[in-house]
Amino acid sequence: LLGNSLAGQKKYDDGIARIKKALELDPKKIKTYLNLAILYLAKKDPVAAEKTYLDALKVDGKSLEVHIALASFYHVSGKPETAEKLLLKTIELDPKNANLRFNLASFYLSSAKGHEAEEELLEATKADPKNIKTWVVLGDFYLRSGKQDLAIQQYKRAIEIEPDSLLPKKKLVEVYITTRQLDEAERYLSEVTKQKPIDTEGMLLQGRLHMARNKTDEAIAILQKAVSQAPQIAVGHYYLGVAFAAGKDLQQAKKELSEAVKILPDYVEAMVALAGVYLYLGEPRLAKEEAAKVIALQPNNLLAHL
Repeated sequence: LLGNSLAGQKKYDDGIARIKKALELDPKKIKTYLNLAILYLAKKDPVAAEKTYLDALKVDGKSLEVHIALASFYHVSGKPETAEKLLLKTIELDPKNANLRFNLASFYLSSAKGHEAEEELLEATKADPKNIKTWVVLGDFYLRSGKQDLAIQQYKRAIEIEPDSLLPKKKLVEVYITTRQLDEAERYLSEVTKQKPIDTEGMLLQGRLHMARNKTDEAIAILQKAVSQAPQIAVGHYYLGVAFAAGKDLQQAKKELSEAVKILPDYVEAMVALAGVYLYLGEPRLAKEEAAKVIALQPNNLLAHL
């Protein structure tokens, strides 16, 4: 702990020395090796970091944690093939571990290998079919891929396994709102609110559903309640700002959208909406400034270029 504290103060050499001392006292403690490697990386010494990871594997060649950390190191170091081989080797150590499949799928997604990612996520459902997380993660993958029907199937499968789980029901509500299947969204949302009447996420979904049904006043009321309950959540301020904009209360919209961006500075959707509000308020300079921030984050964002 003292070694890590010193690292926070950028006294890397002292931190490294103290962690090495800890290793001398307990040379088989894998967590200490991982902390030492992190410290080397903070010091920008990847050679020493890699050696530390490899030393940890000599101590425990079956440590999943070390394999994953080392694979991540190789990935960010520009050695994707080495990272992939190590992740595949890790899965061989525990073929039925769904979380290892998630790690490999995440690697494939970051490498723009969608087909391979899908295969690993499907393998995760086979490895641990009664774990609803495997089905929810697969559903999320299909949702990001624009395959809403397949996403819905996975979320429903998760509900079949755990009928009382709120997560897949909330996921279904979101998909159904997005695809304008509002009656289905209402059905699953009613189950969510029945199980957990006071729930911020449920309130946000209720607000979005009201917006989809053009019930602006009802949306504002429930979203205000959600924001008062969880003022630190940027998405709440975003949806409330959008609702105020729909209700033509542009000053309140500006206030809420600005708060969303303040909480989450790279919240692109909120920044785009805020730029639009500035335009309606006759403040083109501020609109351009907000659009410029969006373009800096997403150069191909067409809305920001309009």
